[in-house]
Amino acid sequence: MYRILLIIACLAYIIYGDCIVKLPEDIPKAEPLYLNTIRSGKQIKYSLIAPTNNTLRVKTNSLITLSCSGRRNFIFNTNRNFTTLLCRSGTIFQDESNYSVDIRQLNCTKIPESELRVSQSKCAHNRGYIYKVGFNVFQNVFLTNFKICYDNKSENTFYSENIINGAAIKYAVKESDRRVFKSDGMTKSTSQINTLYTKSNQKAVFENLFGKHQNYINNSMFLSRGHLTPDADFIFSYEQLSTYYYANVAPEFQSVNGGNWVRVENMVRTLAGDYGVNVQVFTGYYDNLVLDNNDIYLDNMRKIEVPKWFYKVIKNMKTNAAIVVITLNNPFAKLREIREFCPNICEKASLHNKNFKNIKRGYTFCCEVGTFTRIVNDLPTNFTSNGLLNCAFADKLFDE
Repeated sequence: MYRILLIIACLAYIIYGDCIVKLPEDIPKAEPLYLNTIRSGKQIKYSLIAPTNNTLRVKTNSLITLSCSGRRNFIFNTNRNFTTLLCRSGTIFQDESNYSVDIRQLNCTKIPESELRVSQSKCAHNRGYIYKVGFNVFQNVFLTNFKICYDNKSENTFYSENIINGAAIKYAVKESDRRVFKSDGMTKSTSQINTLYTKSNQKAVFENLFGKHQNYINNSMFLSRGHLTPDADFIFSYEQLSTYYYANVAPEFQSVNGGNWVRVENMVRTLAGDYGVNVQVFTGYYDNLVLDNNDIYLDNMRKIEVPKWFYKVIKNMKTNAAIVVITLNNPFAKLREIREFCPNICEKASLHNKNFKNIKRGYTFCCEVGTFTRIVNDLPTNFTSNGLLNCAFADKLFDE
């Protein structure tokens, strides 16, 4: 009898076990927002689901809401932009009409759209305001994906802040949809800033400073839109596309952006994935680039500055250990001219890469957080760290 009961219990678990969606293979094209849905009386609370490893898991008889945010965006083959489902087992859920549906077949007519909202919360010692980038799920439900500290009077980004889900980052959805930057929250329009980033405009700006025969901007050397919080730091397509705001970029020479800066970005994700924990990242820039005694801006009105240094503050949220990695945005510098503005502790943190000394690809060094924040004092006042983050895991990713 005991064996029979044990078999029945095992079968019940197989049939009625938790709902499990595998990443990325079970995620449809133009996937909806996947939301935890918790009912308490008349109140319903929503939050973005954070997968663990390659699994998006929902407990049996628990609710999940699928939402297609954005104008004229609907659950495929319906006229609704959201649906709430009850987990039955595996990838099978029960919809509000009590029909069984396979969550792998539920997608939106297009990738859910993000919004940028300007809050009244000040940042960077009252020099900027927190911009929240996220998703308007329902009328009074806005879910934040990441934050930007921005001042639209100076058009200056002090930092962006995001969390990398280290437990699942290795299984992120690979999204290849066309990226369109927007200037929400800025004084200038999207078309104006698009124009500023064209090579023809950059040549005109540099010729105004250095004459017709300037040697800085050409077809292979130009300023690109350097992401602060990058798209690849996120799991789902809608999260990745939410990073395409001009408030989240700064002018960065392409040889640096596609060189050591992308190595730093990859390093952070590798650390998060190998540690398997959430990693908090603050990304910003410091100081204005100067070439031949001229401060460099993207525009002749001298509004959008070209940074001299880009940085990432990286913190393991489990141990509170952190490090700052800093990259020079000047591929024309001479080695004798470069001044590391805080002691370089890359070796101490087990972060080794011969490319970090390549100036054209972006000279890169590391600092302890305490030393760095005494010089670049933009981070939130409640930010704390304890100890130096060990980056030994990162070595294996580097393409020498």
